[in-house]
Amino acid sequence: MLADKEQTITSVKDTFTIPPADLLESPEHFLLLIDLPGVPKERLDIKVRDGQLSIMGTPESTRTKGGRLLYGEVKHKAFQRNFRLSQDVVDIDNATAHLENGVLFMNLPKRKKKPARRIPVRKKQ
Repeated sequence: MLADKEQTITSVKDTFTIPPADLLESPEHFLLLIDLPGVPKERLDIKVRDGQLSIMGTPESTRTKGGRLLYGEVKHKAFQRNFRLSQDVVDIDNATAHLENGVLFMNLPKRKKKPARRIPVRKKQ
């Protein structure tokens, strides 16, 4: 299971933007989709530490090349997004990620459920 830790970023909203994300679930995996227009893979950093998935990066600004900006509404701020991973559910060692048309696709496989194990009760010796 994934839990969004967006509240950890709210105090630094002026520094970071929080890109929108969707989370899909199938029987075999979770699929995390995050809109990251203008972010090349070289400016993207994905880490997992102590069950927390952190996705950080900086968009590439190409709008002012070749001229002087007279009016601008598009913000090219760094972004950060954090998700808490349940290590009992997500097999992070087999996770994959790729960028396609400004969207980050993260495939987070589910761990295989182990069958219940019977524990015999013995006489005290």
